Amino acid sequence: LMLRQPNSKYERCRSKTLLKVKNFFDEEARVIGKNKGSGKNASVMGALVCELPNGTSMKVGSGFTDAQRRSPPKIGSVITFKFQETTRDGKPRF
Repeated sequence: LMLRQPNSKYERCRSKTLLKVKNFFDEEARVIGKNKGSGKNASVMGALVCELPNGTSMKVGSGFTDAQRRSPPKIGSVITFKFQETTRDGKPRF
């Protein structure tokens, strides 16, 4: 959904008078594993391996602070994450 400022003119480039509105969904998943990080995160958690209520497994690796990567959620705990849509396989797309 695109919202335009009232009475604004069309511009052929990025415009401060145009706003893209994105819908987000929340979902919960159970943590079933952890993947080691790489690069600057080589010594901490890189991604959580999670299982959705429908049994689909996926990885959540973005949006963590450095402190959260140093002490990630325990295996078996439930996390809440935000996503925009799902793939054909039913996995969330971030």
